[in-house]
Amino acid sequence: MIKSFCALLVFILFSALNLCIGQGQRPVTWHFNVAPIRGPETIVSITANLAPGWHLYSQLLKEGGPIPTRFKFERSDDYLLIGSTEEKGKQVKFYDNIYEMDIIWYANEVSFYQRISLNEPETIIKGKVAYMACNNEVCIPCDQEFAINVKSY
Repeated sequence: MIKSFCALLVFILFSALNLCIGQGQRPVTWHFNVAPIRGPETIVSITANLAPGWHLYSQLLKEGGPIPTRFKFERSDDYLLIGSTEEKGKQVKFYDNIYEMDIIWYANEVSFYQRISLNEPETIIKGKVAYMACNNEVCIPCDQEFAINVKSY
């Protein structure tokens, strides 16, 4: 029974991936901003706005559950990441009997913050956010690449 469920889940995920890529369905809109702190330090703010009825999983999920939100910043000598990416929003937290674990997701809006120290007065921070957005009918795994112009003040 568990193998059948896993096979069905994999089929649904790949079908959803084709839906995301093939039809361009993007229930999440991403916004990228920069907020200088002092000197060479800045905070990159990444906000996800979700369409009504959709949710986005936290990056703080344990392995074995749904696909968590993940940020990958390209390595560069121009900047240094300070700490890990933090998230803030109105969490929906519950125990999921299927995954047998606590699940955290966000609806409407969630913001992620990455503190950065610049080694150059101006640079472009590139990366990708991988995430899975779900509604009551389907889950769509997607990637969103980004390139953010950053200046020290």
